[in-house]
Amino acid sequence: MLRDRCPETVNFALKWCNAKTRWVEHAYRNFIKIYVAKDERYHATRITLGIAKYYRNFDFDKSINWDDLTDEEANYWYKISETVKWFTKYFAYIKNTCEILLSKGYDDVGCKVDIISYYLSERLPDANLLIEDENAYNKQMNEVDKFADYLLKCAKQSLGRL
Repeated sequence: MLRDRCPETVNFALKWCNAKTRWVEHAYRNFIKIYVAKDERYHATRITLGIAKYYRNFDFDKSINWDDLTDEEANYWYKISETVKWFTKYFAYIKNTCEILLSKGYDDVGCKVDIISYYLSERLPDANLLIEDENAYNKQMNEVDKFADYLLKCAKQSLGRL
């Protein structure tokens, strides 16, 4: 149930980080498996996902057992948490932008240009880096391009256009 009912933006963020399976295992081990009765595990799962009757908001940070992590694990989950927060903040806007552009007849390249211009511009390398280290510049540009491709794919999937 954790894997299938994970909020869409969190799902996309975890997949981008290649962390979905690890998160499912962590959340299950720390918040669900601790209960013996099936109905208690079911209720704990719904609370973890933010779909329980009285717990209607998903909070990724509450799905991590921060108290029992090593420094290395805490650093790993902190990075994942930052990515989840970024997706939560921007994905609805990216999806809306893609929906509008695709309905106007723009192709994938046009959507990617807007995604990069409006949502990923802070990730673009500085022009001075091109002069100093062309390989580092190209590597950073490739990462931005891959991320824009992924965001476009997620938006199209969410819109049912894949």
